[in-house]
Amino acid sequence: MGSLVMSKLKLSELLDQVYFSLQEKFIALFKESLQESLEQLRDQIIRTPRYQRGNVLKRWGYTVRKWLTTPIGVIEGVRIPRIRDYCHEVRLFMDSYVKRSALMNALMLEMFVWGISSRRLSILSKKLFSVGVTAQTVSRLQRLVKASVSRLRECRIESDIQILIVDGVYGRYRGRKRGVCLLAIGVDSNGKAHILDWIGASSEGLKWYRQLFRRLWERGLHVLKLLVSDGEPSIVSAARAVWGAGFAHQLCLWHFSQELGRHMVQRHWQHLRRFFRDYWAIFDALELPEAQQRWQLFMQRWQAQEPHAVAHMQRKRQKLLAFLGYPQSWQHRIRTVNLAEGFFARLQQLLKRYPGWVDEEHIRFIVGLFILSSKVFHHNQMNLYQPGIPVNILSANFNRIG
Repeated sequence: MGSLVMSKLKLSELLDQVYFSLQEKFIALFKESLQESLEQLRDQIIRTPRYQRGNVLKRWGYTVRKWLTTPIGVIEGVRIPRIRDYCHEVRLFMDSYVKRSALMNALMLEMFVWGISSRRLSILSKKLFSVGVTAQTVSRLQRLVKASVSRLRECRIESDIQILIVDGVYGRYRGRKRGVCLLAIGVDSNGKAHILDWIGASSEGLKWYRQLFRRLWERGLHVLKLLVSDGEPSIVSAARAVWGAGFAHQLCLWHFSQELGRHMVQRHWQHLRRFFRDYWAIFDALELPEAQQRWQLFMQRWQAQEPHAVAHMQRKRQKLLAFLGYPQSWQHRIRTVNLAEGFFARLQQLLKRYPGWVDEEHIRFIVGLFILSSKVFHHNQMNLYQPGIPVNILSANFNRIG
């Protein structure tokens, strides 16, 4: 039975009215709780009650911060306690001259990376948070993340990572030739992917891949069991120069399928569809014996029709089936370089906002900015955004099982 509409009032309008009527109370409660927390922090540091002697540290009044920006609005006149010893003031916090919460900075950085220009961000922040930010402020936020990017690329690799997925994405320099960003993704024993490192390079040459792999070695990746890549020969050569020849090599099945197409005799689309349907059926097997059986059936069916393609597959057989030695639940993650390709597809949206790369350092910064903002999005998704909202954005460990 349908409900009878008795009023023309919209619930959304009523929600807005209630919010704006209570916003001042929210801000006042926020201010009161903040000042109580500051005083509790001061008392924990001093450790002696008021007016009691015997401690070098003393209460020293308050300093008033004119305004602080928070996601619910601007808080004015916040009293921040001061502490001194015999002759100097003791700071409560490392960061001085703070005007906004870290959550504000994270939200602004996230909005900037996902497509909002700095000028539009200034207008939007004024509507959302009742205070505008200048385009220069957003630019300063980009500079602040450089230290975080450096820490991300220099930290020691402690996880049990022994599988490496490597690929590159091409772009262009400003007024010069094309460049490439080389990315290394590690997969641990649970099937979780970790973005390990990335460098800017002029090409996918042996020199650049060796530099990338050497950085991983110096950070703690001393054992490599499986390398997943496309058919670029310099990748394997560089890996052998760093880790020796004790690892297996898995060719990306999708890149190899494109290579097979160049060896085929017949080019009719129905013929190609049947061929690649049988090709992918081999690798959908759950275990190696089943895959070997499907391989033999494939060879018997297509040997006469496509001898060159079949012969090429036979030469690469060991490199095509290496992924089957790992757990079935995440075999699909290491049979192609799709982890890297998916990352690059979203990175390209950010790269479109730049007229080109300046240099290799600029490439490293842009990719680091993208990864950090993805981590922020993942954190906000878990803590701020409505659960269940479908999102298609990477987190730092972006290929979670579940």
